[in-house]
Amino acid sequence: MVEHVAGVHRLTIAGVIAGVVAALAISVSNIALPFMYANGGDVQSFLTGRYAASGLIALIMALAVRLFVRHRSPPGGDAIVPAATGTSARDHTLAVIAGALYGGGALLALGSIARIPVTLAILILFTFPIITALMQATLDRRWPRPLEAGLLLVALAGVALALDVEADALDPIGLVMACGGPLCVATSFVLCERRLGNIGALSSATLMSLGGLLVAAGFAAITGSFSLPDPGAGQRGLLIAVTGSTIAFLAMFWGVRAIGASPTAMILNLEPVFTIALAIIVLAEVPSAQRIMGATLVIGAVIASQMYASVRTNHCDRHTA
Repeated sequence: MVEHVAGVHRLTIAGVIAGVVAALAISVSNIALPFMYANGGDVQSFLTGRYAASGLIALIMALAVRLFVRHRSPPGGDAIVPAATGTSARDHTLAVIAGALYGGGALLALGSIARIPVTLAILILFTFPIITALMQATLDRRWPRPLEAGLLLVALAGVALALDVEADALDPIGLVMACGGPLCVATSFVLCERRLGNIGALSSATLMSLGGLLVAAGFAAITGSFSLPDPGAGQRGLLIAVTGSTIAFLAMFWGVRAIGASPTAMILNLEPVFTIALAIIVLAEVPSAQRIMGATLVIGAVIASQMYASVRTNHCDRHTA
């Protein structure tokens, strides 16, 4: 029992680290994207590159792990690697659907930026941790836990302050697109946690990347829009953006498998904070007191939520023991 509890704690710590890495990697991608856009690149080329790279890397890693396990299977397994218990065609289809939902959410969120203020679009996207928590509570047939709900709202308020949101000149279609983004992302998170447990983490990442790639490439084919950036700064920006978002995609959904959809979604609220910090370092931007206050609220809410989750886990472990 003690070894099992220690393994769970190791998995939890690794999951939290994965969420933080994902938030930081998304921030790196955010900083690089303007260079790509300014030199002729578009959303379709970025998203296609992201899912193609994510799927290829996940597939290579999955094959490498399979070869390693075949030649040297450690006794008892490793608690850090969630194990698969048997898969079916239905499981694989659900993984592709989860990836397609995430890809569709990204397309809707990025597309809404053309119609409504970018800060408002990003703020609406970051309602996905709240939507995720509400979905989880509904599926568990319970009310959302008050402290968790409160911390989510504090984090969202911090994101709003950090982004300095302006809500003027709103376009109804843009608002609908923006609201569809977090709904798709939250559904993808919940589906990944609840229905993909029979698939290995790397295998599910490969299939989810395929789903996202189908959405991005399909949209590019239907609209006839796919533009690679010019050589130089544009292609460097695309490479950095794709690299960052690929790391984020793999780490994000590994975190969902390790600690759950809601905790991972909460940690991802750090992304605007990291983006502001990188803008200071890379772009020499000077943040306002409001943005600093917002970043402080987000960090405080994320830390408090992880402390609360740790207390609840320890309480459950004591009762189990």
